Amino acid sequence: MSSNVEMPSEPLTRDEQEASFRRSGERHRELHETIKGHLLSFGDRNWDRIRDAFPGISSSTFWRQVSIVRVECAARRAVGISQLFSSDLAGALSRLRNVEILWREAETIAESAKRTDGTIRDANILGRSIGTRTKLLGKLVDVSRELRDFEHSTFLEAMVEVLGDESPELSERVIKRMYERFHQAADAA
Repeated sequence: MSSNVEMPSEPLTRDEQEASFRRSGERHRELHETIKGHLLSFGDRNWDRIRDAFPGISSSTFWRQVSIVRVECAARRAVGISQLFSSDLAGALSRLRNVEILWREAETIAESAKRTDGTIRDANILGRSIGTRTKLLGKLVDVSRELRDFEHSTFLEAMVEVLGDESPELSERVIKRMYERFHQAADAA
């Protein structure tokens, strides 16, 4: 039985093994970058040209790299949107509950500063209660903004995800434009 594969007469030296490994790593990095460029430029189709450019890489390795790059690109899109609106829904809802609890306590304190007929018994306590409620209104406005921002970011994430499915390049441009506008508005404020 003859084989077309030539076996080396001597095993590779350590230096030759390291050089081969480095070339292999460089080739995989090149594949990775090429796949990323293809996804951003052409989307998730027409892989034959890329596949043909890397004949030495097995089919399973190629498709595994495609899967890895898809996930990385999706993660980058998600991170791009979440950087625009750094809202934490659980945190905002927790702060909203705290404001509600503190508001009720401030109202209870205000009631304790009054007599049963409604006249003021202790003006200092009533004044502190009013000051507390004024501060809480400011906190409530802040929490409302956080919740609105979270709602906007959720909408934008879905929109960019759908755009990314159709055209990753367009998705990246939209994220970049939103990021620029967001920072222009922040700088102007």
